[in-house]
Amino acid sequence: LSLSLSLSLSLSLSLSLSLSLSPSPSPSPRTHPMPKGYWIAHITITDNDAYQLYRNVVPAILAAHKGNFIVRAGSQIPMEGASRPRTVVIEFPSYQAAQDCYNSAEYQAARKLRMNASEGEFLLIEGWEPPPTA
Repeated sequence: LSLSLSLSLSLSLSLSLSLSLSPSPSPSPRTHPMPKGYWIAHITITDNDAYQLYRNVVPAILAAHKGNFIVRAGSQIPMEGASRPRTVVIEFPSYQAAQDCYNSAEYQAARKLRMNASEGEFLLIEGWEPPPTA
């Protein structure tokens, strides 16, 4: 009985050691898309002429980063809380692309135009991707 127990213990110990020493498998590739990134701005324009300069330069900057307008100051009905007269939503292929565009030298120069012609809130938001279904 004791010989059989030690043999069994020895086999299971060597089996678990060999399993833990084998290289771990590489992570599986991502099977669903990365979440998109969004700029959401709530703006009150304080100088229309100066703000137009901003409007003129931003589309090319967004295009360079694959950003697309989803909402661009359309009609809105404030249902709850405070609001501003202008809301803009811009979609990017990823959260990182939204950050890269905002931090680019080109946008930072354009941002100065916006800051001198408006006031408001500006958010970078990571979108949500549902988990893949089996």
